[in-house]
Amino acid sequence: MRVNFNVSYFIKHLETCDGPPKSAKLSGAGMKSITSMLQQHPPVASCDSELEEPCPGLTAHNDTRIANYFEHSGAMGGGAPSVTKVAKELFGRKAVYADLSTKVKEKVQTAQMHQWKWRNDRSAGRVFSTSCKKTVGVHNPPLPCTACCQLLSLKAFKNALNVDVPDDKNFKFNNTVYQGKSHIDLYAKCSGLRWIIEAEDRNSPYICYAAGVLLGKYKGDEFFASLLEAVVMKADKESRGVGMQGFRYSPDLLEFAHIVATHSPRAYSFIKKYLPTPTPRTLARQRTQYPRPMIGIHEQAFDMVRDNLEALKYNGPVGLSCDDTKLTAAFRPYFDKERGKHYIIGNHQEIRGMPI
Repeated sequence: MRVNFNVSYFIKHLETCDGPPKSAKLSGAGMKSITSMLQQHPPVASCDSELEEPCPGLTAHNDTRIANYFEHSGAMGGGAPSVTKVAKELFGRKAVYADLSTKVKEKVQTAQMHQWKWRNDRSAGRVFSTSCKKTVGVHNPPLPCTACCQLLSLKAFKNALNVDVPDDKNFKFNNTVYQGKSHIDLYAKCSGLRWIIEAEDRNSPYICYAAGVLLGKYKGDEFFASLLEAVVMKADKESRGVGMQGFRYSPDLLEFAHIVATHSPRAYSFIKKYLPTPTPRTLARQRTQYPRPMIGIHEQAFDMVRDNLEALKYNGPVGLSCDDTKLTAAFRPYFDKERGKHYIIGNHQEIRGMPI
């Protein structure tokens, strides 16, 4: 009979048992040591993080009408009740949104914004649900989350997509809230067109003419356009402290300058005080580049006269005459570059060459 504190069984166990393997031994009564807990272990990769990506939202690939929606709507979101309903919810049934002050209207618009069902990312052309899941599984192509997909069955979103794009002339009747004025102001500052957009008199003839030129309303008035172009270029050179060297005149302006200078050099000098036209010396240098008439009476000479008259758009009578009165004293030599000879000109008889 065994009594308390009898160790015979334990002695037999020690004789036959080799003990647990060393790898299975634990220090501290089966608890991990503090040093092992402080050791840095490599992070375990999460399978879920590798299989997720940001929700792409709804784009024109999901519904082609989304592209038209961004084209005609400047709203940053939608799906909330109208401001008239929100005003009644906040201030009672008798509240009229149109009669509220500007500050109170801003509160109503903020409350409406908090009830949006979707938000618009106009820069990327994407629509996101306000309940977007943020991440989705990896697909090719990427698919929106379930919350964003549910927008396609939302009645308010369907109504927004079914609105037709109005004509450009009717966009001015769009609600000022949805005209994106803040974006327009920022773009105007970046592009240097702020002074045009914020002009007090938008019906100014200068602005109307600039818009008409861009729209192609003044076709056929190339001379006036070339004249304005020369005025602008001259002012730009003067503002930059640059001379008029290398100034390029349009063909229409050059033709005008040659005609006026030919008819009346005095009138041309008066016009040049107010209009940016070439100097008489520049015109003379350009005329030297034109082909000179041939010596004698040839068919080519008449062709050149005809071409000059057509360039001047002259439809009046043309006279051809010959008068040798007192011309003998006006004999003078003339060198013909094409023939490489000197000739005596000044009479009506056959032209005679001079030996060199």
